[in-house]
Amino acid sequence: MQVFYISFLHLLIEGNKDGSISVSHPKKAAQVLIMLYSVWINPAIFRVPYQEFCEKLSFAEYFCEKIGVPVVNDEIKDLLIQLYKS
Repeated sequence: MQVFYISFLHLLIEGNKDGSISVSHPKKAAQVLIMLYSVWINPAIFRVPYQEFCEKLSFAEYFCEKIGVPVVNDEIKDLLIQLYKS
């Protein structure tokens, strides 16, 4: 997990520097993203029906946008749905 955290943190700091994103607390945001995607979205931990999983993805997208980290796009959602189905 530490490797993912460091990667997210680096991306958030670089995004702040180049202006592509605006995150007021990059360390905290990176930590929350790791927890969000490795635990809450993980279907191996929280097995929910497909529709509810899709709703969680939509909420995660909304949440990330609100904290200034728009990291969820259709490509990522499609990948996560494929992982859910496997």
